[in-house]
Amino acid sequence: MAALAGCGQGTNVPPEAERSKIRTQARAWLIERYDAFKKSSEDPDARAVVHDELTRWLGEPGFSGVRDDQALAKLPLEEQGPWRNFWADVRTLHDKTSHERD
Repeated sequence: MAALAGCGQGTNVPPEAERSKIRTQARAWLIERYDAFKKSSEDPDARAVVHDELTRWLGEPGFSGVRDDQALAKLPLEEQGPWRNFWADVRTLHDKTSHERD
């Protein structure tokens, strides 16, 4: 919901001035979850769950405003890099858990 609101989508859209702060909070929450997934991926029994959750993140329409290249290009420059780096990390862990679950 924070990712949607931060991109001006969904219900109760905040004013433009507040959206950057909301996107930053959304990224912090996602990083926290990602870190937990990364730690869990060390357990062979948890890799499939991690992979499936990251697959959901990579396809989740609600994250498109902070994930997809065209949408990221519309964000302030200082936000684009951190979001691109985050999604690159997600894709890397997604790929790693895909190979390791076989």
